[in-house]
Amino acid sequence: MNDRYVWGKLMRVGISVLGAGIFHTAWLAVFILTSKLESRWIRGARWILVPMVTAAGFTVGVQIFDHFAGTRKNKFLHVYFWPLIGCAIGAIAAFSFGPMLIGFGTFGAGTASMLLREFALLILQ
Repeated sequence: MNDRYVWGKLMRVGISVLGAGIFHTAWLAVFILTSKLESRWIRGARWILVPMVTAAGFTVGVQIFDHFAGTRKNKFLHVYFWPLIGCAIGAIAAFSFGPMLIGFGTFGAGTASMLLREFALLILQ
């Protein structure tokens, strides 16, 4: 295994974190714009969507990296599974400390799951 290959893996994770940040920011904008709505269903949906939207950002980041790097093409759902599990675990763990910490939980656990995915792919190859 050469250094260029490892740097490529780390760059893939880095671009996925950037994508997650963009998607999470978009979710936050929607959250703020809908904060005046007093429906329980809307409030619940806003919190439930956090891990799903952030995981989609991680996945889109990986796909953008793969497109520009000319590497393997992964299907969206094959990549989406990994950050979704990580973001959901992070959201549940952070929500118990306070709902506004959910962003830290989704980013931390989502990044860890993406690193785990790249490590698993490294072992399987």
